[in-house]
Amino acid sequence: MDDLILKNKEDMILGISINDEGKHIVDFSEDFPLQANAYSLFINSRLTQNYHDYLELLYFYKGTGTCMVDDKEFIAKEGDLIIFNNVELHNLIPDKRENLILIAIYFLPELLYKPGSNGMSLEYLKPFYCRGEKFNNLISSDEVNKHDLHILIKKIFYELINKKNYYKLTSTTLLQEALIELLYYYNNGNFQLNSDLAYNKKLADIDKLKATFVLIMNNYKHNITLEDASKSAYMSPHYFCRFFKKVTGTTFKEYLLRIRIDKAKELLMKYNMSVTEIAYQVGFENLSYFFRVFKRFTSLNPMEFRKLSININNNTTVPES
Repeated sequence: MDDLILKNKEDMILGISINDEGKHIVDFSEDFPLQANAYSLFINSRLTQNYHDYLELLYFYKGTGTCMVDDKEFIAKEGDLIIFNNVELHNLIPDKRENLILIAIYFLPELLYKPGSNGMSLEYLKPFYCRGEKFNNLISSDEVNKHDLHILIKKIFYELINKKNYYKLTSTTLLQEALIELLYYYNNGNFQLNSDLAYNKKLADIDKLKATFVLIMNNYKHNITLEDASKSAYMSPHYFCRFFKKVTGTTFKEYLLRIRIDKAKELLMKYNMSVTEIAYQVGFENLSYFFRVFKRFTSLNPMEFRKLSININNNTTVPES
């Protein structure tokens, strides 16, 4: 297959559309809710977790990264596959030593199953919803290769990017094949018929924090107190702290700091503003504290980050085979 060229890294990563509720937005066509993207992550990756309405297959084409899903954390390497449903708060931090190249397949459940239709179609979605206690989002490269999932992911990507004749039919069929292979992989006692109860509870928990996410996104430049945040969720400060950590896997303070550093990274890459101006622009009142937090999250100080980001090659080739 032909080599495919990634878009500009800054547009691909920092330009990802995250709404005020912390949700990653993908603009699907109304009649065909299936998309693919390739990403190259390095220092320009986001720090804050997000979730989305769609389901996701994320293939590690090259490199290594640390993946955080809710309160779980694991290392993923080249050839691995991670699957996410639409209630998991997740994030991916690339290894600082190299670029991380990913292929992501996004789709809405209604592509394969519509309520009231043949219940057999619902089987495709079991790995995303019917999960037992031992469920692991990460599938190792050995198992990915064993089930030919790497081949199917690349073929789906190729069809959706090139858009040749019958690409919608072809890519949907390939996705169904990939999901069947996932069923075979996970068919080891990890499915539970009543697991939709846990799914529905997680959905309700995220809903309770939506106003808090909006508060943070709209006011990260200002001082947001724990009392402000807990009031937005109609909880006491003590209960809010425990609830926020349970749902997001991180503390409220840490989440806010990650949002601020993400915004600082955007400004450092896009604008010729002074570091001091950027620090105050994103809500840090103390410059030395900004430097400490920035380096804790990125292993670089702001000037090093800006210099390195300028040197990142804007285009990366991802061979399809």
